[in-house]
Amino acid sequence: MEQVICSGSRNSVVSNSGSPIRLETPATSKGSDTTCNIRPEMKLIYFSNELPRDDLQGLLRELHQLSRDRQHHTLARFLEDSTLAVRDEIRQLPAGLRAILPPFESIIAFADFPELRQGPLCESIAGILLCTVELGSFIA
Repeated sequence: MEQVICSGSRNSVVSNSGSPIRLETPATSKGSDTTCNIRPEMKLIYFSNELPRDDLQGLLRELHQLSRDRQHHTLARFLEDSTLAVRDEIRQLPAGLRAILPPFESIIAFADFPELRQGPLCESIAGILLCTVELGSFIA
């Protein structure tokens, strides 16, 4: 299994041979440096922690359309499993919070309710949408 060991001292990655490799991330451009030991064959994928500024509903609709194509069966499975997981979490909410959420067929539907991103569950809804867009795009 691959292993990454990081500490917050310098902006470099050290390969198995011990030679430094420079790693640029958005965090390093803000002055936060990180030192990591990483194997050369390991791949690193960085996901932002902000919702895309583009048309969020359009991006999610596009993912939904792709998931209907047989070539994107993994994406379809991801969306189905994610929807089931969110439904399970919603069942565990107190009745008052459950009442806020409209019925939905898929987690993609949360983009159709922008008012949810302003209420008491705003951070949770933003997290659902962010993970769906980023992981769905990666899978697709």
